[in-house]
Amino acid sequence: MINITLDNPFLFNLEILEIDDKIPSFKVNCAFEVKSLKGYIKNSISYWISNQSWDSFIHGFDSSDKASLIDLSEIVRIKIYPIDNKFQIFFDNSFQGNINAVISFDSIIEKEIAISIIQKFKDFPKWW
Repeated sequence: MINITLDNPFLFNLEILEIDDKIPSFKVNCAFEVKSLKGYIKNSISYWISNQSWDSFIHGFDSSDKASLIDLSEIVRIKIYPIDNKFQIFFDNSFQGNINAVISFDSIIEKEIAISIIQKFKDFPKWW
């Protein structure tokens, strides 16, 4: 299937698992690893993204200062936006069950790295 893989400034993989034409959407598995001097986070979660949300996310790179992607259940958020000639990337994942938890991280990245990341999202092949 189709995927997006990043390895700088953290490991990130977004892989399509399933496509739903009835509710125009697709299921992805998102895995990431973040290492720092203060700790290590590794997470993997599957969720559904509407085709419209994806289009808005991609359009946000060209038409506004902030691109934001939120899944259909509103538990995962990915944001990328410029700040002081650099970019900030933000990932937030909250879930409820026997344990309620929120995993989030953000990183300031150089403009050249951000442009490379944004291009990978823009190059994502669309079937709709």
